[in-house]
Amino acid sequence: MPATLRGAAAFTLAAILLGSCSGGGTTTTTTTQSMVKNAGDAQTALVSSTLPINPSVKITDQNGAAVAGVGVVFAVASGGGFIVGSGVTTNSSGIATVAGWTLGSSAGANTLTATAANTSGSPVTFTATATAPVAPKTLTKQAGDAQTATVGTAVAIAPSVKVVDVSGNPLVNTPVFFTVTGGGGFLGSGGSSATANTNSSGIATVSGWTMGAAVGANTLSATTGASGVTGDPAVFTATGVLATFSPSGNTTLSGTVNFASVNIPAGVTVTVSNDLVLTTTGAVTIA
Repeated sequence: MPATLRGAAAFTLAAILLGSCSGGGTTTTTTTQSMVKNAGDAQTALVSSTLPINPSVKITDQNGAAVAGVGVVFAVASGGGFIVGSGVTTNSSGIATVAGWTLGSSAGANTLTATAANTSGSPVTFTATATAPVAPKTLTKQAGDAQTATVGTAVAIAPSVKVVDVSGNPLVNTPVFFTVTGGGGFLGSGGSSATANTNSSGIATVSGWTMGAAVGANTLSATTGASGVTGDPAVFTATGVLATFSPSGNTTLSGTVNFASVNIPAGVTVTVSNDLVLTTTGAVTIA
């Protein structure tokens, strides 16, 4: 009887030892870091536009300390937009930020996920709403109309227009198309047409308007390209005039030149070449 008990005890002990050693090869991994959204959630912007705040996440350890060097993968989940820089590593503050998120071309919900391996709270989902652009209702000239400038030079004030909706609210990022329609001048650094988007006040300003070479009227139009917009197109006028020749120091004149008037101060020498053709519509004064 005692021998039988010893055998049973030995069998039981062996079973316990065997059970403690066998685990089917399964290893349990304990997650010690967690991820939360840091910035850039729940934004709203126009369709096909880039959000002003880049989405970011923060990863911390079990003590709440930032964890650097963790790889985070961002991916567009819905809405049809796109991102810049899908794979990001957390910085010394434990933050990983996608380089940019542009919404899809249709109005509605857009979502973006951020995933990190072996991290609780992963993945996290960012949401954004794409809104359809509001139709412009009124276009008005803001500044730069009815100016005078020397032929071949730019007007002092660049023409600008303001675009508002039906409620009078300024429209932001609305393209306005400027075109030279008379006088032969150009816009900006060259070319007869240019596009400018409205700013936060609904104002679009052309980069510059240079008069043509001939004296007289110059015209410029500005349009949103939309139908049913009051005041669209807006037409700017400017007058190109001859310059006054009044040198402050010694100089030379050659070729064909036209001036509104000529005033040569005392002590100033003007050397003329044999091919000079000088035309003036006003007085010629030589002190």
